[in-house]
Amino acid sequence: MTDARSVAPTFLGRSSSGRWQLLGRRCGDCGETLFGRDDVLCLRCGSDALADIGLGDRGTLWAFTVLRNPPPGDRRAAAISRVPQPLGLVELDGMAVRVMARIDVDVDRLEIGLPLRLAGSELYVDGGAPVVGYSFEEA
Repeated sequence: MTDARSVAPTFLGRSSSGRWQLLGRRCGDCGETLFGRDDVLCLRCGSDALADIGLGDRGTLWAFTVLRNPPPGDRRAAAISRVPQPLGLVELDGMAVRVMARIDVDVDRLEIGLPLRLAGSELYVDGGAPVVGYSFEEA
């Protein structure tokens, strides 16, 4: 079977050990850390001294909401969208970066400060290859 690929290669990739990790850049001039690798200039100081970094796989639930109705539209997801579906803002450990993501935790367990870890999950299959997105689960 073909190797799984990221749904968003500038935001989610493999670490040197082969595990899924969030990707970012750090400014060599001001130290700002950016989520994703699309930017060519620092959003804080405008420098082009950006270095690619891995953002790790651990974080803390900073804020959340719960979707109680499936989103509209035609989706290619491998499974029917389940509701209720928590979405959260996760502050990545040691990075001063917050990312929005699906939170794969029972609604009753959600609380600000909940320790989380990154989870790669198959979204759909394209040309025989699984396409993987990211979410967070309880650490």
